[in-house]
Amino acid sequence: LFKTIDMSAFCGCTSLGSIIIPESVDYIGVLAFAGCDSLKNVEIKNPSAIIGEYTPFSNGVERLIVPIGTFGWYSQFLVKYRDKIKEKGN
Repeated sequence: LFKTIDMSAFCGCTSLGSIIIPESVDYIGVLAFAGCDSLKNVEIKNPSAIIGEYTPFSNGVERLIVPIGTFGWYSQFLVKYRDKIKEKGN
């Protein structure tokens, strides 16, 4: 199982439209999905994953799904996407 998504891991992957980041991932690196201009939907399954210092996603993200009760946790890392963060039960 993957525990981290390294810095710039998917950088420039323009064909990536959506991604579900499994609960096993506890760290999403700096700019991990930068330049993924087609990425619209992101779901993070881990209720306490750490997000790298700079927002790892491109500007085009429309929906960012996180576990119930974690809006506050993720909104501190993803301020730019605060209005796009939605909670979802597993």
